[in-house]
Amino acid sequence: SEILSRLVGPKGRVRLINNQPYHDYAKADAVPRFANDRLPNVSYEINPSENMKLGVASLDGALIIMSYHDLYVADEAGGWPAIEPGQFIDQIVAALKPGGVLLIVDHSAAAGTGKTAAQTLHRIDEAFAIADFKAHGLEFAGSIPALRNADDSRTLGVMNPAIRGQTDRFVHIYRKP
Repeated sequence: SEILSRLVGPKGRVRLINNQPYHDYAKADAVPRFANDRLPNVSYEINPSENMKLGVASLDGALIIMSYHDLYVADEAGGWPAIEPGQFIDQIVAALKPGGVLLIVDHSAAAGTGKTAAQTLHRIDEAFAIADFKAHGLEFAGSIPALRNADDSRTLGVMNPAIRGQTDRFVHIYRKP
């Protein structure tokens, strides 16, 4: 949101939306960043995943950074309720204007694992992601290799000290027709 705030400038608008469980997890870092109108063109919203209040054709672009895999994680006892992935993605697709873009950055899981590594390793299979977003009407517009790490075995959880901050990450761009 800080980068986007500067990118869109004073006349642009950035919406940072978290659900309550993620806000509770990250609030110690997030709340001070928005104090005292520090980023005046950024609105920090806490909305439920099933109703993000995005509107229809209201967004030029959207980003999901390091949390797409969380659509496939459920830990009710730990405070992370199950999310309906299709409903979540459909809200974003509906909110994108024609030609709008969605940028995804996430930790790469081993090829062929689909969503199975999400729950335990907090990673997701890149090919699964492409198929998932295509199934919801977006076109895969390409990827950016800037965060790739061929030395990552993709078998460790992303918080494991041996790989934390150095995981193989994919950056995908999707476009709404």
